[in-house]
Order: sequence, then C-alpha cells, then structure tokens
Amino acid sequence: MNTTPASAAHWLEVALRLLPATDSTLALRLDLLGRRAKALGVTGRLAESRDVLHEVLALLPAQPAEQRAQVAGFCALMDRLLGRHAEARALLLSELHRLGDSDLGGPDLGDGDTAARAMLKLELAAGRLMPGDFTTDQDCAQDAVVIARRLGDRCLLAAALGMCALNDLSDASIVEQSFCWLDESAELVDALPDSELARHITAAVHLGWAEMHLERIDDALRHLDRGLRLARASGQNHLLTYLLLGYGTALGLVGRLREAGDCFDDAREAAALTGSDALRVMALTQRCWITLWRGDIRAALRLGEEAVTRASGVNDWFSALASSMLAQARFYADDPAGCVELLLQAGHGPQLRSFNPAYGLGWLELLVEATAAYDPELAATWSQQTADLPRTVALPRRRGFGHLTQAWALRSIDPADCATQALAAATLFDQAGDGVDAGRAYLLAATTLEASGRGEHARRVLARARALFDTCGAGLFQARALREERRLGARAPRQSRRSGQLGSLTRRETEVARLVTAGLTNRQIAQRLYLSPRTVEVHLSRILAKLDVTTRSAIAPAMIKTLPRPATGPPGATDHGGTA
Repeated sequence: MNTTPASAAHWLEVALRLLPATDSTLALRLDLLGRRAKALGVTGRLAESRDVLHEVLALLPAQPAEQRAQVAGFCALMDRLLGRHAEARALLLSELHRLGDSDLGGPDLGDGDTAARAMLKLELAAGRLMPGDFTTDQDCAQDAVVIARRLGDRCLLAAALGMCALNDLSDASIVEQSFCWLDESAELVDALPDSELARHITAAVHLGWAEMHLERIDDALRHLDRGLRLARASGQNHLLTYLLLGYGTALGLVGRLREAGDCFDDAREAAALTGSDALRVMALTQRCWITLWRGDIRAALRLGEEAVTRASGVNDWFSALASSMLAQARFYADDPAGCVELLLQAGHGPQLRSFNPAYGLGWLELLVEATAAYDPELAATWSQQTADLPRTVALPRRRGFGHLTQAWALRSIDPADCATQALAAATLFDQAGDGVDAGRAYLLAATTLEASGRGEHARRVLARARALFDTCGAGLFQARALREERRLGARAPRQSRRSGQLGSLTRRETEVARLVTAGLTNRQIAQRLYLSPRTVEVHLSRILAKLDVTTRSAIAPAMIKTLPRPATGPPGATDHGGTA
C-alpha cells in the first residue's frame, strides 16, 4: 500500500471478488473496501475511489467513530479533487451531526469521539479554501488544534496548525498568532520521522502552502520538497499536484521561472493521471503565468483559455484565478479593455470579492494598470481600495502591490509621485525576494523619473530592472526594458553565449535524455522518475526534435555538441573581456 498502491488496489479487488458477501464476512469486506478505496485514491483514480468510499459508508456502523471519520474525510478529499465542494462539505457536516457535535445543535457525546471530531473539523477547514468560501467554518481548524493537543497527536496537530495559518491568511486577519501557528507546525513537522510523516503528508502540504503565502519562501520550498519526496516514494499521487503547485509557485515568486515552469509541467502530468478537471485547471493556470512571464504570450493565451474552458460551470477560487490569469495574458497581448472585462467578471466587480484581500492585491494592481491604459480617472478611483490594505496585510510583497497599484493610478497624473510609489514598491519586492515584480516596479519608476526630468536616475533604475529580468529569465519584461533602454539611450549589456539546443530542453527533458544515454528503457525511466511510460515517450519525441536527431543513440553526441566551448584566450578570460 505504501510503495506500489496500484498493485495493492488490484490485489484487493481480487480478494473482494473471492470473499463471500455474508454477515460473517462483513467486517473483513469493509476493511478490504476501505483499503481499496485508499489505494485507488492515492494512485489518482478519484471517481472510482469515491464510489467505493460511499459503499463503505453505507455499510460501516457508527462505531468505531474514528474509522468512519477517516473514511468520510478521505471521501471529502476525493470530492474536492473532483470539484464537488458542496457534496464534500455536506458529507462532513452529516458525519459531525452523527457524532452529536454540539456546535451543530446535537448533544455533546463527551471525549470518546474527539479524534473523529478533530479529523472531520480539519477536513471542513481545508474545504473552505478551494471553493473560495471564506465565510463558513472559520473556527474548525482551531477546534482541531485544541483536540489534537489534548490527544497528543503530533501529525494531526501539525496539520491543524498549518491550516490555522492558512485560514488567517484567507480571512485577511494575519497577526502575531498566525506566525506562531506556523512556527509550531514547522517544529513538529521537522521532528517527525519520514515513516510517520509519509502517513500524514497533508501536514507538509498545509505547512508549505501557508509558509509560501506568508512569504517564508525558503521554508516553504524545504517542506514542500520533503512532501514531494515522500508522496512519490509512497505512491500518493493524489497529493502530487498540490505539492507541485505549491513548490512551483514558491519558485516563481522568487524569480526561478524556468524551474517553476518545469514544476508546473510535472503538475500537469500528475493532474492528467487523476482525471480531475479541478487539478488540471490549477496546473494550467499556473503554467499560463510562468509562460507569460517568460515571454511567450501566444502560448500563455492558449493555456489560459484551456484553463478557463475546463473550469466552466465550476464556481471556486481556482476558476476565478484561471480567468484572472487569462485576463493578465490578454493585457500583455495589447488588449487592456478585454483584460478589465474578464477581471471584473472573475472578481464579481471592481472590489474583486472572489478574492480575499490577502490574495486580491495582485489582481487589483493588474486591474488598475490595465484600466489606466485607457481611463486614468477610473483607475485612480479603483486604486483607493488599497488605502487600508497594507495595514491589514503587513507582508512586504503584498504591501509592495499596494504601492505599485497607487503608482499606476498616478502615472499620467503625477509622474514624480508615481516614481516615488514605484520605488517604494520595488524596495518591498526586493525585501520579499520577488525579482520579477521588483523589476516591474523599477521599470515603471524609470519611465516616470525620465518624464519628470531625472534622466540619469532613470537610467540607473532601469539598469537595475534589466539585471533582475535577466537573472530571472523574464523574457516578457526583458523586451520591455530593452525598448526603454533604447528610448533613453542607455547601452544594453552584452549577453554571454549560451547553448541553443541543450538550453531549450526543460529540466524534465534533460533528466530523461541523460537516462536514455545511460541505456535505460522507457519503462525503466518511467519507474525512476515516477512517470507513465506514455509520458516518457512524449518527452523523448520532444528531445529528438529539439536536438534534431532521429535515434536514441544520437542523443548523447548531440548533447555533447551543445555544451559551451572552452575559452580560447588566456586563463580567466571571459566573453566580456574581464576576469572570472
């Protein structure tokens, strides 16, 4: 079950066929059904797992309550992954009512069922994030913390503490306690041995996502990476997309765009294996973001449109995010009015109520920037929504978005004040380690500094922006910075020579290519990288095309040819004529 769950699902199905359906075998049948449902779920066969879980719940007695809670909680997770948020919540509330939860109007049955109650409440807390319903079940995570402390359950406590921090973020109520939740959860997770954490990887999921959004990126990368390693090793594929999305987003936030894009490609593969449209929408949405930032506007539009199409008919947070990401791509495709129209539709008006204040600042900045392109007065009106937000969400990156929003509103009204706001934003983005957004703010500051007669300062600021874009590989903004350099008469730095063909391979393609040259078969590569053989075939066809070869044996020589040539000058010489 913990190493090859797909095989476990097969043998459990065989066992169930052989087992007579009698009263005397009911307990064993329930045990086997529950195990098979979990095996199906962790290997990504979500709909099948959900059907088996409903069969289990129909047969399972009320006691032991913890067993029912485990089944109901996993069934709710399958429902959420399938986009059935209302069904997931209704099931959990029904199980809590069955326990006689006093919060739901029933009698309190004492401490005997507290573990079951904690599991159900934690699932309710997790369920409020994806559908974007931030008005219900606010106290469930904290209730789970209280119970987990009483029980001394480290994994349950770590997961509940991480969820408390996420809920604070969603409710825009980030206070000192929010970081205390985070610190305690991290301490618990770090102390757990892999064998124990592998059985409760959601603790790493909740913690990593909370750390990412609360701008502790290094910690988030560390915990999400550990969760990924354990999920792959134990075959828990249903969690891979969540972990990959969190890891890739953290990479993107600190400007590691190529690595983030590779991570989102892996997330798309993992989502495709589950058959979950909800997971596919998430992966497509984030890939759209990175593809756009790297400069391929057409591809970003295609990805955004596919995400929105798959999300049609679903009203949750990621469907709104998909529409907003497509809106961003339309803006950079020179369609600011189309961008604004789609943002207003996704956000249910200029207040962007579909996004809570903590998440919505970045989209408000885009709304004001796009609107300023054709209606500066309206942009100025909408920018006033940021007035109180920096005090409510006192995190450097989100405060930076507040200043940048004000800067766009001032661009055509008061260039000097615009530059001041943009430079304040850039400083905060630098503090958060967000290279791309810092570069965007510096680029805006450079244009307005020049307009207010401070040309030399503008050129220095522009050089800073260009350096950030070059470091991050943000091709979209590199091109814009280059145009601005030409306008200001600044000299663009020479680019070092790089391999053309090998550099075009993604991280995953490079891994596959190296394993091919080592003599591994497609099936062996699939097992080594936790991919399907079909996915390996797709990667191999792309590698052959990019390296312009037709056989596997030609891959190694082609990769060697693409390596940078050694310098021919004296020791220490570089392409720029300086010293190493």
